[in-house]
Amino acid sequence: MSPSLTDLQHLAGELAGALHFDATMRTLYATDASVYRETKKLLGDAGNRAEIAREFPKKSIHRRNTGYTVDLLADCAPFTSDGPPFNFCRLFGRLKWAASKT
Repeated sequence: MSPSLTDLQHLAGELAGALHFDATMRTLYATDASVYRETKKLLGDAGNRAEIAREFPKKSIHRRNTGYTVDLLADCAPFTSDGPPFNFCRLFGRLKWAASKT
């Protein structure tokens, strides 16, 4: 059962960010393309990249499972000028490497 409009409006009032629940926004963000769009928006902001660099574990630490490794993506071009080309597969390569170490 889907939440009611009243439930969604109540939830939106309790969140610090935005909650989009109209049909247009649900369609827009319910696609695979939204992953790329939101990643570009997140990593395109210098403040976000600085927070990622500050808060994520050091790269020298073996990470078994720490959620998304967006710090690896932040090191890619165009977010880091001399970084390797952007490729979401870097996340999966990291998971494969981590699995081999455990």
